[in-house]
Amino acid sequence: DNIAIRGISAIQLLNAVGSKISLGPEVVVFAHRHCPPCMYNEKRNCRPGLMEAVWIEAGINCEVLRGGTLRDGDEVMVLPDSFTPYQIDGGLQSPGFFTRPSERTAEEVREGRLAKQRIYEEALRRGDSEGIRRAEASFTAVGLEFFSKAAKVPPMVDKTHKPEAPAEEPKMNLTPAFLIVFSPLFVILTFLQDWQEWSRAGR
Repeated sequence: DNIAIRGISAIQLLNAVGSKISLGPEVVVFAHRHCPPCMYNEKRNCRPGLMEAVWIEAGINCEVLRGGTLRDGDEVMVLPDSFTPYQIDGGLQSPGFFTRPSERTAEEVREGRLAKQRIYEEALRRGDSEGIRRAEASFTAVGLEFFSKAAKVPPMVDKTHKPEAPAEEPKMNLTPAFLIVFSPLFVILTFLQDWQEWSRAGR
């Protein structure tokens, strides 16, 4: 879920990474990482420079530690003495993913490509080749490449073929619930965007 907040700056929000944040009297989340804006949305909406312009306003990825009901006007507070950097989960992305594009080194760019390869391989391990195709199609439509050319997507499954025996019931892959806390500027911009869903492999 996406949550818009006010009364706290983008810098304060980014500085909360590694800490717990309370949202109202019930909800508590752990801030894992910055959620960088996406070049796909810049291309999709024909807004050159959008990714750089809203880099720090894009929000953070949080893990829900305690759920509950949220109401407009609820207080948002970074809990004191809750900073535990060893719990931070940067996901499958390389460290350079969280560096502003104009400031990335050649090594960070190279590491970023390798990280995409790992994401591709993880998606295949989970059996989500269709999700890979959706992400690739979305990015290709705006002139971008989602995975490196070395990451060859497997052939499409022939859905017209009927197996002799019923297929095994797929197992659910349960992962911790995550949400994104956005700063106000990015929320305004998202109203202009036509989001397309793809698998978590593209995250």
